[in-house]
Amino acid sequence: MKKIYALLVGIDDYPSPISRLNGCVKDVNKVAQYLKTYHGPVGVQAETPPVLMTLDGLPIQTWGSLQICQLLNEAATYQQIVKAFRSFLCVAEAEDMVWFHFSGHGSEEWTAEQFLPLEPNGKDQTLVCYQADPEEDRLHLADKEIAVLLHEVASQDKEGKPKECPPHILVSLDCCHSGSGTRDLAENMGYRTRNFIADRGIGGGVIGFRPAKVRRNLDTYLDGVYLKMLEKEKELQVPLARHLLISACSSIEKAGDLPTGGVFTNSLVNALDATAGQLNYADLYLRTKANSNQARKAQNPQFESIGNFNPYTRFLDGTPMGRADRYVITFEEGRWVVKCGAIHGLPTKPVQAIKLLIRNLPPEEMVIGETSIKAVGALKSEIQVSTNLNLDTKRQYYGLLYHFPAEPVFVYLHGSDEEALQDLKDAWEETLNIRWLAPSNGADQPAMEVKASDRQYIMYDVQRNLQLFAIPQVQEAEKTAAVIFRNIVKIVKWNRMILLDHQKSRLKPKLKFILETRDKKGQVYPLNGPEIKLYLSLDKYFHRPNDGVIGLPINPKIRIIAQGRPLYCYLLHLREDYSINAYEGPVSFHPSDFEGQSEVLLPLWKKNMGLWLLENDWESTSYFKILITTQPIEHEQFLQSKLGSFRAMRRRWSQLAKADDDWCSFTMKVNLIQTLAQIQSDQVVSIADGQVRILPHSGIQAKLSWIEAPWDPQSADPVARFRLFTSPDLELIHFDKKTGTASGQVLVFTELNLAENEDFDQHPLSIELNTPCEEAETIVPLCFDGQDFRIAGHAQPQGDKTLVKVTFFPKALGKAEKLANGLVPNPFDPTDHQHPSLYEGYPIAFFKVKRTFLAQGVLPWN
Repeated sequence: MKKIYALLVGIDDYPSPISRLNGCVKDVNKVAQYLKTYHGPVGVQAETPPVLMTLDGLPIQTWGSLQICQLLNEAATYQQIVKAFRSFLCVAEAEDMVWFHFSGHGSEEWTAEQFLPLEPNGKDQTLVCYQADPEEDRLHLADKEIAVLLHEVASQDKEGKPKECPPHILVSLDCCHSGSGTRDLAENMGYRTRNFIADRGIGGGVIGFRPAKVRRNLDTYLDGVYLKMLEKEKELQVPLARHLLISACSSIEKAGDLPTGGVFTNSLVNALDATAGQLNYADLYLRTKANSNQARKAQNPQFESIGNFNPYTRFLDGTPMGRADRYVITFEEGRWVVKCGAIHGLPTKPVQAIKLLIRNLPPEEMVIGETSIKAVGALKSEIQVSTNLNLDTKRQYYGLLYHFPAEPVFVYLHGSDEEALQDLKDAWEETLNIRWLAPSNGADQPAMEVKASDRQYIMYDVQRNLQLFAIPQVQEAEKTAAVIFRNIVKIVKWNRMILLDHQKSRLKPKLKFILETRDKKGQVYPLNGPEIKLYLSLDKYFHRPNDGVIGLPINPKIRIIAQGRPLYCYLLHLREDYSINAYEGPVSFHPSDFEGQSEVLLPLWKKNMGLWLLENDWESTSYFKILITTQPIEHEQFLQSKLGSFRAMRRRWSQLAKADDDWCSFTMKVNLIQTLAQIQSDQVVSIADGQVRILPHSGIQAKLSWIEAPWDPQSADPVARFRLFTSPDLELIHFDKKTGTASGQVLVFTELNLAENEDFDQHPLSIELNTPCEEAETIVPLCFDGQDFRIAGHAQPQGDKTLVKVTFFPKALGKAEKLANGLVPNPFDPTDHQHPSLYEGYPIAFFKVKRTFLAQGVLPWN
């Protein structure tokens, strides 16, 4: 049975000079009552007493599978809160639920000097604890300490032993977690603010005597955990645990406090009570925000899914619930808008009306009617709402697109199992403009292919020339067909996210996306540009033999130049398995935090992640997509898990946007390539499972990699350009039989060093291919020398093998002059600039060519 472990902290009676609050203890009581009513054992009444116990001195109330630890007022010290995390919440196991709620003052304090690379504004966000003795007790529990505590809850038990799987973690904070608010402390309607300005000693109008700027010492963070990390790892990073955070307000607002409780907690509990908790986290946030805005417009609750937490799961349950393709409809500034715009893929000038179905928020989800989009904006769009719909301007609704106005994507369906094909057609939905093709509809180019035969579906990505997997048809065949269609939708969304761009953005010229990486010696390399190739060799990068991987750490950053408006940055990682992930929450930039600075380098992650390649894999490709907006967006709608197996009128359009309503994106393709071997002077080198053997050569030093030639005509990578040489008489040889599709690979030489005065015509490099040639054909080695494609040698048949003699090697490779931004001109397009790593290798592809074709003398690379 799933258990719920709730740590609820509320502080009203702060000692002077911090102002007292009114509703924090009431907040805790409301949350506890909700849990008892809806998540306690069936039949528990309001007056049912709990089973009382203590755990390491902590008070625990238990109702069956529900356990609550309340720390109120003087009990909510720094030490007690830390103990409650480590002794109480760490007990939670896989499938259990953890909820940490805090009501009290929030603040900021100056961070330790060692954290400045992670915190360019120089501050920690903190929860203000009860501090009875300033000499003994700490006042601030910093965000970096909470991160460590959450990581411990996710990864280890009470004794510090590792957990196999993390519990489900929710964090709700009813406080101001920023000291940079600009509103007056005195407010009307009886509000106080849950804000303590530590660096000026101000809290609710009370002035203390704290020095203006005293940085925290690194050894004071949670028993010196970060000092130990720095001594051991030589760098600092903030640990990451998968959880969902709902907080009372944005970083430049203040949380309202009333005698009846906090505005945020009241809004949260009312949303839960109204639905009996039967809703997902995304819907809970919408209801909480709507309630909060009605009570206090100066406060906008925030919602962050951390560590790729899926918000479309049932509250305090974790099972899937809801869909990400619904868009919020709200009344703003005298008009109805839907929070779906160009950044979501809508064209600003569609050729036909974009229709929406309007529904109530869950759990009701009743259909109210339909409408159409009146004007498409950058982040949201105006909709046409007739009076007969009777929409309440104080409520929010959901809009569901009838037809996604994007270029159609075609999927080719074929096979001998007609019944299975019909099941798949029955499971098809009119969404994202995905259309299926029968074998007779060959005019349209399919992006995917599904074959149904032999009691299984086989799925192919035609664009990537890759067999994805085969799924057996189970007894409930319609469920298998539904899984196939969901996978098709994920592939379409993944590809469209890569292509998403805003060419006319005013933001982009003042922004630069950088991906920093580091080798074993600690050398940092800043990478930028749309396409990167990294050759991983054991002598330069990190090898984890126990995990069977080789890789490198990465640290993404955004450089912001002379920007006077707030920005919101959302970094997405698109992996080869078609998942779209956001490991940390959005990063916001507020100009007021960087006054006097014309340029800011903003870290997008506080924890260094790694890109890793399995030892048995030749290469791996990832895409990093950063969306930068002038207004917050619900980026969770873009996220998705990896592919799963079974378990009509023209009208005049106008642009809807304020002057500062803008967005832009950067996309970086990172291709990790494993160095498999290096040329030897005294022995044969075998790669590609013995399909290719490089004979000894004393005049060449080079490392060798084996790369899949991608199907990407837009790529500047010379390896991808080999695909453009297509003809019935010309075939790029396919050596790897494991992918299940006809493909082709390219041999790449890196760190190429040639002996002086080496005559390769007389002393060629011999490469033996495990590929025979018919009498009417031969094999041609084709290379790219940094400027042109050219024939690199000739071939000699040897029975069931072919010996290729490579007679051409370039004297200078990848030496193009770097531009001011570190990029080099694209040799295929001088107006384009690319990362030099694309041209630092020397690629040779092997083509099987008909001799009659060669005799014509007109070759595609001439």
